[in-house]
Amino acid sequence: MVAKQAIKQLTTEYRRLILDDKEDIQLLVKIDQADKNYTPVSEQSRRLLYDLVLLEYNSYWWQSHPAVRTLPAYQQALLP
Repeated sequence: MVAKQAIKQLTTEYRRLILDDKEDIQLLVKIDQADKNYTPVSEQSRRLLYDLVLLEYNSYWWQSHPAVRTLPAYQQALLP
């Protein structure tokens, strides 16, 4: 029960950070679905990295935070 509440709070915080911004969501989905070498450096991606919405692994591989991937806007963006 406590773990579920913590996850809910975490996803709420991430939703506030990206404000269901379609451009942010689209970039996150694109990065997650691309090859690990795809790291589009821009102000937008830097902001997402700074806010820990986007995580950097081994100094070259990016992925969105797992909690972000549970957001309805992210899930909807995955649909064709």
